[in-house]
Amino acid sequence: MAANPNWSHPPAGLLIRPARRRLLRATALLGLLGGLATALSALRATQHGAILPTLFTALIGVATLVAVAGGVAAAFRRRSWICLTPEGIEVFGEYGRYRVDWDNLVDAGPHLAFLAGLRLRSRAALLTTHQGTPRQRELLATAPAYGPWDLAFSSVDLDCGVDRFIDLLNTCRQDPERRAQMLRASPSRARS
Repeated sequence: MAANPNWSHPPAGLLIRPARRRLLRATALLGLLGGLATALSALRATQHGAILPTLFTALIGVATLVAVAGGVAAAFRRRSWICLTPEGIEVFGEYGRYRVDWDNLVDAGPHLAFLAGLRLRSRAALLTTHQGTPRQRELLATAPAYGPWDLAFSSVDLDCGVDRFIDLLNTCRQDPERRAQMLRASPSRARS
């Protein structure tokens, strides 16, 4: 991977961004449920006139506001991306920037209900493509396995969804000709 002075900018290829809409919808649902719980608790507290239910209501309200603010901040703070290129899967995120070459990818599949897992031939080959701080490199080198998978990406990281991402990876890994056709064009988005 050539050194790039702006290494947080994605290369040409099939771009996959974090699923901000999904995170915002979950945050909105949390806010709605927290607001409903606060309203019901406040109604009950006013009927009894006791101080303890009133304090409990205030705690529910504050916890809801903190959780909603945290969810919104997380949705807009994420600056990560994944890009499928003719060379491999380029990733920019908490571990810096690195590439999983297609010949280093053994398999891709689901893990639990919300993770896309990648099994690698060699983590050392992955580290040769790393750009970032020494701390990020150390984190990538020592990242724990996720069941049978060396790397895993959450549904929050994949605006195309876990199943679509796995299908794209397996198609690109197994069929170099189709991969070249899919990834030859200018930057595009992989939406489900």
